Amino acid sequence: MVSICIPTYNGSAFLRQCLDSALAQVDVDLEVVVLDDASQDGTGEIVQEYAQHDRRVRFHRNSETLGSVGNRNRCIELARGEWIKPLFQDNYLAPDCVASMLRCLRPGILLGVVKRNNIFEAEVPVDYRQGYERYVSEHTLPRRFGNRAVITPDAFAAHVAHYPVSNCIGEPTATLIHRSAFEQFGFFNPYLIQLSDWEYAARVAVHTGLCYLDEPLATIRIHWNSATARNYAHRRYRADVIDPLVILHDLVYGERYASVRTAARRSNPRINLRHRLISSGRQARWEAHSRSADEDGAKALAEWERAVARYPRIAALLPGYVVAAAWNRVKRYLRLQPG
Repeated sequence: MVSICIPTYNGSAFLRQCLDSALAQVDVDLEVVVLDDASQDGTGEIVQEYAQHDRRVRFHRNSETLGSVGNRNRCIELARGEWIKPLFQDNYLAPDCVASMLRCLRPGILLGVVKRNNIFEAEVPVDYRQGYERYVSEHTLPRRFGNRAVITPDAFAAHVAHYPVSNCIGEPTATLIHRSAFEQFGFFNPYLIQLSDWEYAARVAVHTGLCYLDEPLATIRIHWNSATARNYAHRRYRADVIDPLVILHDLVYGERYASVRTAARRSNPRINLRHRLISSGRQARWEAHSRSADEDGAKALAEWERAVARYPRIAALLPGYVVAAAWNRVKRYLRLQPG
């Protein structure tokens, strides 16, 4: 059985289309698990209506708000299926999405990914839309791996070493994950507000690889009330600076990313992830302190201090780093000189 997991919060605007697409899946035994994170709109009433008419819908409600990632993790815990199909409340699936993804999987691979289609609501600013489309076009699995339907763990670990914070997989709606992945590798990191999707998919893929289906069977709706848009508008430093820094920290120190460190050492030229972390940490600290005089800067400084409290190593200076960095600059300078 496949569990389509829909974590919701004040999602009444688009939830019916989401639920309809989940229940319209063909050729698959499924349940639809909806977890409402103490919404204040009509989300609960909508789901209860569907549950009354279709026994495949299981509705749960949190007594208090867990937050986006916490709610997502709890929704997965409630699922009973062998495969977990995340589906966000403002997204929807083609009728053959789940069945097609199941067919493309290979034994031993715990992660399936499908090409996604993006639609934009009218209120999304033009500059945000253009930036989003540019990012998605630059970071895709076909662009990084060619036409491969199966990407090995070693190949993906090498990719992460080169592009540690560039999401070429997409949102969870574009993925299908075996239950055992959560048992082996844990759940989504609730500390991350923007890159938890990418970090978790990468965490699984560097161990088991992934299967990719190059058909646009999942649709991602971009609107100005989404969590991503809110982060873009109100928590830019947190999303753009701290999240990438935390991922670099995990790549350097996390036990689940040993294969990425091996790939970095074997790369030619060698990739020094630790020096990259230190450089990013110094830049993040400088940005937070340099903007601390205004309101947004004060928020950034508070975000930096919270991150350091949780991940102290991001503020540490590696012995010899300054000398090594200076020597690397000298070598780059010498390579640029004529003769």
